[in-house]
Amino acid sequence: MNERIKQLSEQAGFQLDELPDNILLPLENFAESIVKEVISIVQDQKNYNRTIYTTHDRDRTAGVIEDLVKSIKQQLG
Repeated sequence: MNERIKQLSEQAGFQLDELPDNILLPLENFAESIVKEVISIVQDQKNYNRTIYTTHDRDRTAGVIEDLVKSIKQQLG
């Protein structure tokens, strides 16, 4: 499990070292699903196209989205 996900799980009250595999593995899958969903939302153009008016805006937005996805993957992926 990703280190940051572990920290967040422990902050939420989970004692991961004490969880049996039949609970820990679904919890890991759940965390991965949340990360993938967040990335999907960030990358979905309909969530940010309404702010794009020029080619420069589009390029700048694409760069910001790319940086956000990279950060999410580094910290939570």
